[in-house]
Amino acid sequence: WVHFSGKTCAKYYNLFLKKNHNRNVITMPAKNYIPEKIESLMEIYKDGNNLNTDTFAISVLTDIMTQCILFASAEDNFAPYPDFIKESINYMQNHYAESISLDFLADHFSINKFHFHRTFKKHLGITPNDYLITTRLNKAKELLRTSDLQINQIAPLVGFENVSHFINTFKKFEGITPLEYSKNWYWR
Repeated sequence: WVHFSGKTCAKYYNLFLKKNHNRNVITMPAKNYIPEKIESLMEIYKDGNNLNTDTFAISVLTDIMTQCILFASAEDNFAPYPDFIKESINYMQNHYAESISLDFLADHFSINKFHFHRTFKKHLGITPNDYLITTRLNKAKELLRTSDLQINQIAPLVGFENVSHFINTFKKFEGITPLEYSKNWYWR
């Protein structure tokens, strides 16, 4: 993942969300150059940064966001999601802190759970459970960056009843613990 901020970032991100059915995750086609762009960002920042690298980084990040928006737009035109997928995404985005299972979602939307799982993965490229975990971890990362809450306070706010499970899941998906993540943000 890449974190960026600035005056125009909200506009790009809101347009991306609009084009991507209010989802903050997108599965790109196998042949795209975004990994290459992210690697170039990592390369220029490996030894610190300066104005020249920041200017280059802005153009790279703008290009990445533009590609995500264009892909989300193209995907919307060629492969509209079934209503139950859109509704389940919306439900998970709004109820991520609650206990949500595949059985619950299938019952809630009156769909066979195997059909629900298969269709969700076909359209989003990830399982409903991984989508929910990603949503929860994105909210956790936001809280770790912007609040003074402790990890044991954040875990239940984002749907993890067990703090150890939260820490293990965070490390599995992010490669570092929540504490290490929060220490990486210099303004904290």
